[in-house]
Amino acid sequence: MNRLYFPEQVALMEEKAELRRATHDLRARALGTPLSEEQRDYLTLLKDSAETLRTLISEVLDRAQSPSPAAKRLAHEDAIYVRENNRLVRVPCDEILYFENVGDYIRIKTTGGQHIIHGTLKSLEERLDDPRFQKVHRTYIVNLAKIKDIEEGSLIIEKTVIPVSRAHRAELMSRLRVI
Repeated sequence: MNRLYFPEQVALMEEKAELRRATHDLRARALGTPLSEEQRDYLTLLKDSAETLRTLISEVLDRAQSPSPAAKRLAHEDAIYVRENNRLVRVPCDEILYFENVGDYIRIKTTGGQHIIHGTLKSLEERLDDPRFQKVHRTYIVNLAKIKDIEEGSLIIEKTVIPVSRAHRAELMSRLRVI
């Protein structure tokens, strides 16, 4: 069974191995008999195992501390760009309240106003791919951090009541921290 050791545990295991080596050396000197080849091989194996374990732990900790590719992408893509009047307008994701499907257009409701773009909610959902947003109805994708209240079949963001379909309710509830 593989176990995960922390650097402090590795250091302790190395100290124990060092003590064992020193004890063997002292015992051998005191008795006047040198270490057998088997004993030397065992001590070498312990030393090599400790070094290998330290290397593996270092690699695991490096991987655990480095952000995932999705997290890196989110850190760099903390905004979307909306085409308005032949220019691109930057809209920070934290300011987006929700996306609403309105015919062939999508209304992007933000804390400072709204933007209208041509497209479908389905294509937006595929391109958005952001864990902060969740589709709650065939016509709405909401920013989970902006939800103020959830009732049986709806939720409230600011003063807007947004329907929650039965098909999307379970996924929505699983994404929220409900206690």
